Amino acid sequence: CTVDEFRYHINGKPASAWNKGAALVFVQYIQENRLMKLDKPTRDALQKGFTKRLRTLHGYYLRNNLSRDEKVEKSRTGRKYGRKSTLFYQRRAILDGLTPLRKYLPIFDVLGIPGMSSDEEDTTDAPMSSTPQYKTTRPLWRSLDVEYFFELLDACHILVRMPTESATGTRYSRGAPPRFRVRTRQDSNSKAYVKGLPKNFYRTEWLEEQEPGWTKGGEGIVNLIVRPKLSKVLVFPAELKQ
Repeated sequence: CTVDEFRYHINGKPASAWNKGAALVFVQYIQENRLMKLDKPTRDALQKGFTKRLRTLHGYYLRNNLSRDEKVEKSRTGRKYGRKSTLFYQRRAILDGLTPLRKYLPIFDVLGIPGMSSDEEDTTDAPMSSTPQYKTTRPLWRSLDVEYFFELLDACHILVRMPTESATGTRYSRGAPPRFRVRTRQDSNSKAYVKGLPKNFYRTEWLEEQEPGWTKGGEGIVNLIVRPKLSKVLVFPAELKQ
């Protein structure tokens, strides 16, 4: 790549050797033509800026060259992640807003968005005119104790959002109606999991499948990567169950 034959590789990695060379030529052109004063920090900033812009253009190029099916799948995946993110912050708001539950905030933050279950819109059982209904899939690694705790947490969210009943039916507080998630016994196909959680947050069977006999020590995936911590009592306050 030279000034006279300036080319960058839009389909390649923005930080590839060729594109790094293009960034150097770009800065060299500015310096030789005295388009601006360049000290070393400014030159470095220009090179980083060039690479950052190329990264954006690379993203545009990839999206524009997706097939129709790939675009649909990418959009579906994005919406699914958006619902997981909403679910995380919705549950977090309940934990933070109800004093007896606030002690669980630190470990909930470790679970994060990846620790939430995925869902798919139910287009078969739900009436066309009703609020969209979603069927959940259970993370393979997550214990039933966590599942039950989240069921009660979601029930609290519904009750908080549904302050009154009227002659015309249920009335929700300001905002979109709560999303109805139908829990199923279907396990998620995802292999992803969250590391470093209390031992009782994981399914016992799942841990054993990853590393048979892991409780005796060893250098398998559970002991070296998952690294479960000491169990943490996960009890939903009795006063909130009523």
